[in-house]
Amino acid sequence: MKRVCQEIILMPLALIAILSGCGGGSSSAGQPSGTTTPVTPTTGVGQVTPTNVVTKSGVITGFGSIYLDGVRYTTDDVEVSANGASANDLQAIQVGMRVGVVFPSSSDDGSDQLSVSHLYYESDIEGVVTAIDRSQNLLSVAGVQVHYNDLTRFLGTSAATLAVGQRVEVSGHFAADLPFLATYIELETRTDDVQKTVGLISNLNDAARTFSLGRLTVDYSAAQLAGTLANGQRVRVTGSISQSTATGVGTQAVLSAATVSSYATPVAGLLPDSTAFALLRQEIEGVLTAYSDDRRTIFVDGLGYPLTAGLVVTLPLYQYVEIHLSATGEVTQVELEDDFFRSDGVVKGVIQALTSDPQTVSVNQIDYVFSQATRFEDDDDKSLSFSGLQVGQNVEISFATIGGQRVVQRIERESGPGFFQEVEIKGVITSIAGSTVVVNGVSLNLTANVRYLVHDLVVSQSQFLQTLTTSSIVEAEGYLDSAGNFVLSKIEIENEHYSSSGFYNGQSTVSGSGSDSSNDNDGDDDASSSSSTGNYVEIEGVVTSLLSSDSAAFELNNIRIELDDRTTYEFNDRNVDRASFLSALRVGLAVEVEGTRRSTGAILALEAEIE
Repeated sequence: MKRVCQEIILMPLALIAILSGCGGGSSSAGQPSGTTTPVTPTTGVGQVTPTNVVTKSGVITGFGSIYLDGVRYTTDDVEVSANGASANDLQAIQVGMRVGVVFPSSSDDGSDQLSVSHLYYESDIEGVVTAIDRSQNLLSVAGVQVHYNDLTRFLGTSAATLAVGQRVEVSGHFAADLPFLATYIELETRTDDVQKTVGLISNLNDAARTFSLGRLTVDYSAAQLAGTLANGQRVRVTGSISQSTATGVGTQAVLSAATVSSYATPVAGLLPDSTAFALLRQEIEGVLTAYSDDRRTIFVDGLGYPLTAGLVVTLPLYQYVEIHLSATGEVTQVELEDDFFRSDGVVKGVIQALTSDPQTVSVNQIDYVFSQATRFEDDDDKSLSFSGLQVGQNVEISFATIGGQRVVQRIERESGPGFFQEVEIKGVITSIAGSTVVVNGVSLNLTANVRYLVHDLVVSQSQFLQTLTTSSIVEAEGYLDSAGNFVLSKIEIENEHYSSSGFYNGQSTVSGSGSDSSNDNDGDDDASSSSSTGNYVEIEGVVTSLLSSDSAAFELNNIRIELDDRTTYEFNDRNVDRASFLSALRVGLAVEVEGTRRSTGAILALEAEIE
């Protein structure tokens, strides 16, 4: 992994020093430039003693009043700020959003209910989706890569229905020079071209008034700046994408900035009245992204925090952690929270039984238990809790196996047609009988029409069956027929269950679907070959060239898409021939391609569909 800037930027806010900085996917980092002690309001004659408070950042996991990373906080008198607008209630807050809260330290002794006085939310990324790589769960939004997973909350859309050209709002974790980890993605109805993103400044050019955020070039010549800029500084940028044609996942784009400001954490801006509060501690959850050279500074979500004397941290990178900071900004405690942010399986089905003590749900004859950190979601934008679940309801469950039990990490109540049209099952094979296997209580028929993958490689049905065992971890995609039977369309044997560390350890650099040549196929580079083996990809983008001189290819987000006699075509959900497909193509048209990656970087299409 490359070494990236890891300078500490000190940014006072409301008389509280919020440590900012930059970090990366590296096991080494620069020593911080220093720390500062926050100013604590003093009392005198006629002055009111300030309230001692704790701030916390985390992901909303439920309501009633709110649950933040599984801990309940009452919100009877909360002041809410959501994307810069004040609110008197929590209507603007959703499960999956990463927020900051303030609560008095008097309710922090374990005996009293934690009561939130202020809640702050601001989206991290807003913009138009210009490319989707569904084989790697990556989006390109506002010129940056966004990674989604089984625990990402989708509102108004889903991982399967999200399309190029749609506008989304994203909240989650910044992972320095690696893909942004989304905990929340919402479909927006806005039609303006203003986009927002976050990142670490590199390649700062004062003369040209430009800098880079990963592979995004920012032109700030007409921007309103909040302070001076420096390489390694973490910033939030708003503006418009002026070059949107070269927008394959991870490829270069140019953003004409309207504003550039320092980007700290969700606790920033929570204490508007500095005379009323004295900060005792900060609690921040996020992804451990780097260490300093001597391991005396750790980086969480790309920000650097010095360790207090005597504290030793030896956790692997890219684990979910919660850190506690003293009033002087030093890390006094690090808690591993990766069990709350991993997925060992996914299943859809009908609730067959519920118990309340302990809280359990049965789907497909298998019991799942709830935990304090279970995320409750509803597909029609309503709050949901265990009491809102009923036998007979359709649900999707993401679970992790912890202590020998299947623990519900996320449960979504579904009522729309997507429940039948988009079915995904992940888990361990529990039985094999001929060409039928069982996963999470669901029988899967392995027919000749199914697409088979083994560790991202497209294989034949016989090769797949030879590899399959009762300990194999698989991901299956399909739909439910009118009788409620699962019809399989694609199945893949995977290396491991999902975890943030597992994903990011395979992302040593920002890899785009148009530039990644490390995942070569089996050496078959003949464009006329009918072989369908190789590294599987599933991408969506816009046509950037028709390649009129070559009727067997076109370019999608500047990636060459090659066609052969085994390619199948769809237009408006109808099967068509190659001639009809090519005649309908035009530059700027959204197209989805499933195929295999060649060593040249081109993709041999197995299926091509005009959206």
